[in-house]
Amino acid sequence: MAFMKSDFAEWREMGITQAWIKELEEQSSLAITEIINRRDADVPRDQYLKGMIMAFSEMLAWEPEFIQEETNGNTEAGRLEDSRSA
Repeated sequence: MAFMKSDFAEWREMGITQAWIKELEEQSSLAITEIINRRDADVPRDQYLKGMIMAFSEMLAWEPEFIQEETNGNTEAGRLEDSRSA
């Protein structure tokens, strides 16, 4: 699925999205703190937390495939679709 960059930027700035990003960052921070502050090794728990941190990091870094916006309002994907139907 492809999106226009402006739509993605708008979504990233929405309040609900910002709250979600903040929650992921807080949970990652808590997991890191737990790993660092634990006195005894808990390998299964540590691996779980490391996986969670990596997943959250990937979710925060994710960007969709963007379609190019044109000044006349048509998109690159729209032109491609029009040429296929002709």
